Amino acid sequence: GDDLLMKSLSEVSGTGRIILSAAKEFEAAKEDDTLKHGVFTNFLMEGLRTGEADSDDDGLVNIDELYDYAYDKTTKGFQQTPTKYGKCEGKIFVGKNPEKIRQMEYREKERILISKTQMGLNFDIYDLSFTILSKDYKDPGSLTENEKSIKPFLEALIKGNLSVSTYINTVSELQQTHVKKDNIDELDAATPRLYDEEQIKKKIDGLNKSAKQMFDEGKYRDAIVKWKDVLALDNEYLDATKGIKEANKLLKERKVKEFCQKCNRMNERELEYCTQCGTKLSL
Repeated sequence: GDDLLMKSLSEVSGTGRIILSAAKEFEAAKEDDTLKHGVFTNFLMEGLRTGEADSDDDGLVNIDELYDYAYDKTTKGFQQTPTKYGKCEGKIFVGKNPEKIRQMEYREKERILISKTQMGLNFDIYDLSFTILSKDYKDPGSLTENEKSIKPFLEALIKGNLSVSTYINTVSELQQTHVKKDNIDELDAATPRLYDEEQIKKKIDGLNKSAKQMFDEGKYRDAIVKWKDVLALDNEYLDATKGIKEANKLLKERKVKEFCQKCNRMNERELEYCTQCGTKLSL
C-alpha cells in the first residue's frame, strides 16, 4: 500500500475493517509521475487535505465520503475503477473539514452573542461585538487596536466566564480609553500592553471590592457572581477563590426556614421577601 495514504488513514474512529483498492482485480492502476503515487491515492489525499470529501457538511469526513469523492474523481478522468469492500459498525471517521468546523464554531458564537441581548446586552455594544466577531472570522488583520483590546473579553463572555454587566462596563471603559489614545500622536509600543494590564488590575480590584461589600451585607450569591468575574480575568486570584468557598459555606448554613408572619409560609432564610405573598421577611 501507499505509505502516504496509510499515514493519513492511521487515526480512525469506529469499528470494522474497510479496504480500498485503486482498481478492479485485473485493471491497471494509473500512476502519476509528478505525484510519485497513484491517481486514486492522490484524490484520497486531496479529499482529506481540503475537506472537500465532507459531502454532508457536518465537519467530519468518514470513509464512505472519502471513497465516494476519490471514486468520482478517478473514474471521470481515468480509465480505472476503484473498489471498496469490508464490514464496519457505524461510521469510520478519517478526517475533518477544517473550514466547515470553523464556520460551525463561528455560527455557534453568533448564536450565543445574540442570546446575550436577552440578558441585558444593549444594542450598541452588541453591534460592536458582532463586528469584532465577524472581522475575527473573515479577516483578523482588519481588527482595530480598540477591537483587539475588547476581543479577549468578548471571548470570555461567549464562553460564559464573564457576566453581561461586567462585559458592558469593561467595553465602555476600553472605548473611553481608545478615545483618549486617539488624541496622542505617538505611543511607545509597550504602552498599550501596560495600559491593558493596568486596566485589568483596576477592574479586578473594583470587582473584588464590590464582592467583599456584598459578602459583608450577606448577599452571598451576588458576591459569588462578582468573584467569578474576577477569576475570569485572573484565574489565580486567591481572594476570589477563598471568597467563593466561604460564601458557599455560609449559604449552606443559611438553609434554615424563615416564617412569614402574614401568610404563615416557610421561606429559605436567604430570601428577602416571602415567595407566597411578597411580604418583606425579618432577617
